Amino acid sequence: MGPETFFTEQLAMLDAFFSDPSRTCHVVRIDPEMRRMPYNYLARRDEDPTFPHLIFAHQEPFTSAEAWFARLTSMLHAQIADARENLAAAGVNVEVPPQRQERANKPWESWIDWTGQIADSLPAHAGALVFLIEPGEVADASVWNKALCFLADFTRSDRVKYLIIEPRLTPLLDDACEHPRIGSQLFWMSPAEIEQRANDVLLATQTARLQ
Repeated sequence: MGPETFFTEQLAMLDAFFSDPSRTCHVVRIDPEMRRMPYNYLARRDEDPTFPHLIFAHQEPFTSAEAWFARLTSMLHAQIADARENLAAAGVNVEVPPQRQERANKPWESWIDWTGQIADSLPAHAGALVFLIEPGEVADASVWNKALCFLADFTRSDRVKYLIIEPRLTPLLDDACEHPRIGSQLFWMSPAEIEQRANDVLLATQTARLQ
């Protein structure tokens, strides 16, 4: 495959993740000048009526797990409010589940319960709830890694997905990427790989001409 197929390959990896039951989270490491590409691609896909997945973007800084999950929940509440009638007509249960015990749930517990309930009630033809995450600022990388591992461990529906964007040169999620339910991809091609791909294409072309 030549250098010209690189972007097609990378974007196909995103599509594959959305329907992969073995992975809950997927980390995309990318350079700043290219970071809009996944956003633009998913925005175009989201406009396609045949695209089955629901995309929700969240770019709030990760100052603490409690604050971040609370803001993530507020974002989803706002999005659902705009589409509540359509969701209800499709049989989607968007009501907040009751507390687990006689105490206030932690924001991450409530999030797991609520998103699992929504995903489980989606019609059969629908795809996944995809949360496109790019915090921009992370106060504590170790807690950020633990938060993703928590999502990977406790998300009960394989129709709830987290797509995380982070900078290629200063990644924070090395520990989380060791989790078996967290995948990753490097949205980048080195000059050496570009040259190798170009040489492979040239060699294949020359071989075909000699046959």
